[in-house]
Amino acid sequence: MAGGKETPRQKMIGMMYLVLTALLALNVSKQIVAAFITLNDKLDASAQFMHHKNGGIYAGFDQKAAALKSTGSDMTEFNIWQNKASQLKSQTAGIISFLLSECNDMIKMSEGDDWIKERDDKGNITKLKPLIDIDAMDNYDIPTNLFVGGNPNDPNERGRALRDSIHAFRNTVCYLMGTYKKGQKKYEFNAPEDPVRLHEALKTANPEDTSKLVQLYRSLTVPERLLSHEDGAGELPWASVTFDHA
Repeated sequence: MAGGKETPRQKMIGMMYLVLTALLALNVSKQIVAAFITLNDKLDASAQFMHHKNGGIYAGFDQKAAALKSTGSDMTEFNIWQNKASQLKSQTAGIISFLLSECNDMIKMSEGDDWIKERDDKGNITKLKPLIDIDAMDNYDIPTNLFVGGNPNDPNERGRALRDSIHAFRNTVCYLMGTYKKGQKKYEFNAPEDPVRLHEALKTANPEDTSKLVQLYRSLTVPERLLSHEDGAGELPWASVTFDHA
């Protein structure tokens, strides 16, 4: 209520409330990030479960190979799919290592220390140190400078490379899964860069694979533009919406 003259005590209380509000505002971002760290830890646990499950599948290939060899069976078709599985394993390790390397560079710029915890026998990064140990959780400048640059409407090459690398992985996996011979029939699937052309690209694939190929393609397709969280900004490139002041 405007009007009455405030006493020095009332003014001091008002100033304390302003300071408290400012401190709360500063802490909100860290609290939100900490919540996402909890979510990330749960995703890591799920990923470890899938890693062990996939290990069992790859072991199954070895068991199948041994069984076929012991009976003198034709190994031609088996070898094709085992080779595809090996390529998929290698490509997956590569994309994971690349993305973790980008994360590590971002964290290292903030913390001053390398954040890589584990590598596989081929040198691929497989794990980073706990994110909860990061001190500067609310440093928005580093992700912006690293993956966006000065113009949100035209993110830098590094930001664009993240999306491109995911799509390159998508294209490889889709080709491995959808391209093969079955009897005298040859099937082929080349992932289109534009999702609008997906229906056309599926015409050369095995109709029995269509639903799985669509699911795979869509899950690994990163939109070119997203609606910005900034008021009035409209749609911006994916890298800008993902990393600008994030």
